[in-house]
Amino acid sequence: YWMMGSVIILLIGAQLYHTRKANDEVYLRHLSQVEERLRLEHERDQSMSRFRRIFLLNPTALLVQTANTQAVVEVNPAFERSFGYRADQVVGLRAGALWVDEQEWQAHRKTLIERGHTDWQQRQWRRADGAAVDVLVSSELSEDQSGVLILTTVIDAPAAG
Repeated sequence: YWMMGSVIILLIGAQLYHTRKANDEVYLRHLSQVEERLRLEHERDQSMSRFRRIFLLNPTALLVQTANTQAVVEVNPAFERSFGYRADQVVGLRAGALWVDEQEWQAHRKTLIERGHTDWQQRQWRRADGAAVDVLVSSELSEDQSGVLILTTVIDAPAAG
C-alpha cells in the first residue's frame, strides 16, 4: 500500500514538474514575442516620426491621398505655400479638383495604377485663387496600415525659353 502511494506521488510530482517546465517555456516564448512586438512598435513609431518630420520640413510640395477614393488625406506646408490652399481646404477633396484638365488627371492616374509610379509630367494645376499654374507632377503608390496611398510631388515647371 505504501509502495503504491509512493509511486503515485512520484508520478504526480513528475507530471507537475513537466507541466511547470512546459508552462515556463510557453511563458518565456510569449514574453519574448511581447518584447519583440514592443521593439517593432517602437521602431515603427520612430520611423513614422522621422517620416512626419521629413514630410513637414520638405521644401517640395507634397500631397497624400487615398488610392481608392482619390481624396486628399494630407498636404505639407510647402504645398500650402505653393498653391495658396490651407490644409483644411484641401483635405477631403478629390485630387482631380486640383488639376486644370480632368483628362490629364485620369491619364496620370491610369499610368500610376499600371506602373505603381509616374515619371515627371508637365501639367497645369489650379491654385487657390483659381489661376492655372504650370507644374511638374510625379506620383507613387505606397502601402500603409490604412491601405494604399498615393504620394504626389509637385514642383514649379521650368519656364520655357
